[in-house]
Amino acid sequence: MSSAQIALAQQAHILVVTGVPGDEDHAKKFSKWAASFIDAAKKKDAVPDANITLLADPAPTEPKGIALGRSTKAAVEEAIGKIASRAKATDTVFILLVGHGSFDGRVASFNLSGPDLTAPDYAKLLTRFTTQHVVFVNTASASGAFLQPLAAPGRVIVTATKTGGERNETDFPEYFVAAYNDDSADLDRNGHISVREAFDYASAKVKQAFQQKGYMLTEHATLEDGGEGQLAATVFLGTGRADAALNVDLSDPAAKALVEERDTIEKDIAALPAKVDAGEFTMNDLCDLAGQAVSKGVVKYGILHRPNAGPDFQMLTESFGAESYDKNTGKLEASKSALRNFFTWVKYCVDKKALSANNTAMSWDAIEQASFGGDEAFIFFHGVWRVSDQMKAFNFKGKDDYFKKYTWINAPAGKKGGKPSNLSHPIAYAVSAKSKNKDLAAYIVALASQPVPNMRHAVTTNHTPINYGEQSMPEFVEKGWALAAATPMLKYASFMPNHPKIGQYNSIIFKGIQGIETGRLNAQQATDFVVDELQNELGKDVVIKN
Repeated sequence: MSSAQIALAQQAHILVVTGVPGDEDHAKKFSKWAASFIDAAKKKDAVPDANITLLADPAPTEPKGIALGRSTKAAVEEAIGKIASRAKATDTVFILLVGHGSFDGRVASFNLSGPDLTAPDYAKLLTRFTTQHVVFVNTASASGAFLQPLAAPGRVIVTATKTGGERNETDFPEYFVAAYNDDSADLDRNGHISVREAFDYASAKVKQAFQQKGYMLTEHATLEDGGEGQLAATVFLGTGRADAALNVDLSDPAAKALVEERDTIEKDIAALPAKVDAGEFTMNDLCDLAGQAVSKGVVKYGILHRPNAGPDFQMLTESFGAESYDKNTGKLEASKSALRNFFTWVKYCVDKKALSANNTAMSWDAIEQASFGGDEAFIFFHGVWRVSDQMKAFNFKGKDDYFKKYTWINAPAGKKGGKPSNLSHPIAYAVSAKSKNKDLAAYIVALASQPVPNMRHAVTTNHTPINYGEQSMPEFVEKGWALAAATPMLKYASFMPNHPKIGQYNSIIFKGIQGIETGRLNAQQATDFVVDELQNELGKDVVIKN
């Protein structure tokens, strides 16, 4: 499957809202917790002052340097609107509510000066963030009723209670904030406290506090992870460095233009997978983008592919309507019009400098160095199993590091409004009836196909498991993040034919590609050559269609 690699700069935007305190004691506690949380964001995760907003009642006068205001419905709406207008596509938005909550049996609210904001109100506000990761933490009583309205992909929702019916004042905010200032909460010792680590720390501390007092637990903190169970463990208060460290003077028109161009590129890259799946971004668009990256000196190679024959190119030909296998006859198949459209695309990419004339002459080592180690390639077609190689090449520590560097897309459609494509390669095991140990062989194949052994093979090799249900197994959830991220792409996947002559078929297609890239053939010549070769070499094993 396709992988477009580009380094993306990410920032965090933090909004802390403390609600109506009710009395002086609560006002002091809310203020203390808010200040402690903001201090951790600035000192430990390098979140710049410009990215932090604190709204409280009454309006605070410190910390200095950050945006301050009174916590009213209008002020919260305005603050979220401002964050939405400046947050880049790959940024993280962190909203923390500290105060009192209420639930009337239907709708939950967070209490503010004047009109409250309800769970549906916040749900509507969060729709402003379509590509950003959003962390929404409501530490108030009855906050559990916020879970269902706010939960969505790309969001982590944390509440101090499990339901709206848990209406007692909560201890959770004290310990959740404390987690970000307590190194013992950093269980993986990576120097940052993730949302998952803060949640686990606070939940344990709340239970311990109730037990020590001899009370029955009246609050049950809950975390809803909209990142397939993986997001909360990879989201922190910040990036660990402030963009201010780049020393960019935005008063300089040239510097400002560069920053704005970077932001536009990042938004375009983040939106790319959805545009590909919708048929809005085509194969020609891919070549245009890759060609621009080469012409502007961003990379040496726009698109790199394998240097020899293989199944990868089936994915690309299918974007132009080709089918390599006739299910009714069990024969291989080729379409003259689809091949001509595909080879026309290859020629287009060569002309745009997106494809290199020496790609097919490169060694695998040179291609892997350019794609994985040397940062010389913008786009590389590869399977999910190559993730392990990429992790080693860049010394990535996990999913978050990986997807800061890489974006995955299906092979785009050949024309606007078309369907993208992808490829999977199922393996069929056959046991010969003449085998001396045919029963044992069949048993071993059956055993390896059972959910647990197959799942373990999947997570250790990054090969797709047999059954969708294996994704819910604990070991898969813990280690199989790459496969979980790739699973939605199966929607557009076809399968490489288990045909004895598929190797010859792929070799002939590759010769056509090689002819165009090296300048020896044009699109029509490549089509005619491939069709003739398929007929001559495969004979009755291939069906040629117009």
